[in-house]
Amino acid sequence: MPNIVDLVSEDFGISGHGRWLRSDVHSSLVVDTEKDVFFFNARGLRGNAFDYLVNVRGMNEKTAHDLIRNQTAGMPVDVKGNSLQVKFEKLVDLFHNAGRKDREYWYARCLNDSTIDRYRLGNFDEWNLIPIYDDGLFINFQCRRDKPDKRMRFWYTDKDFNPILFNKDIIPFVNVIYITEGMVDCLLLNQLGMPCVCSTNGALSWNPGWIKYFTKIEEIYYIADNDKAGVISAKKTSDSLGSYKVKILRFKDKVEKYGAKDFFVDGGTVDEFKSLLQTNSVYGFEKELI
Repeated sequence: MPNIVDLVSEDFGISGHGRWLRSDVHSSLVVDTEKDVFFFNARGLRGNAFDYLVNVRGMNEKTAHDLIRNQTAGMPVDVKGNSLQVKFEKLVDLFHNAGRKDREYWYARCLNDSTIDRYRLGNFDEWNLIPIYDDGLFINFQCRRDKPDKRMRFWYTDKDFNPILFNKDIIPFVNVIYITEGMVDCLLLNQLGMPCVCSTNGALSWNPGWIKYFTKIEEIYYIADNDKAGVISAKKTSDSLGSYKVKILRFKDKVEKYGAKDFFVDGGTVDEFKSLLQTNSVYGFEKELI
């Protein structure tokens, strides 16, 4: 039987010491570690791990039974016996709703309410979260913050979490595509009418297998951050998709790490950005990239 502490911690976070622990998200969700049961007082729920999976996570009974039979220490296992984390999609709406009163992080990056709601951007405990989906399946959150220190991480820490091509569902419907290194840059360009994708794991995480998505795209622009990683990532992506096909824009006259988002934060317009693409971008095989 899975451990209730592990299940609640995975879904909502958990705090406390000794016998009684409390969820970080729902104050009325408590766990009795001695009896390995939960009490969700706000919803009138209580029980063991099976009851939790059915009544809190919303699984059907067969799925819950199957999950329990194949779990070790509260986590499902893959065919090699490695523990994995179950992704709880209900957190997407929970964190999105929690962030309705605190959108300053997104506003400071020029994202508007329409984009925040479209992509279900959220907030939890000073972290700002971007849900990551792959073929309609919820995979993870990218978590970002500026205070007390600037950091970025993923909510679920599966060591086998592979990069996802974020927003790739848009590709079949466009002839021109933009590629950025960061997810916020990607969200912003889409908001501004420039269809954009990116790797969820940042620079240097491009997967050459993604070439299959771009075979019918007529124009591809890679927006590189102004640093060494940006140059390497741009070259890697260009080599993958065709150095004769990918045009690369790098903000060589700006400060280190300057990227697409910074151009618009500094007051740049869409027309100015597109003009810059026409005059300053180079193909991957051109020496001017470095």
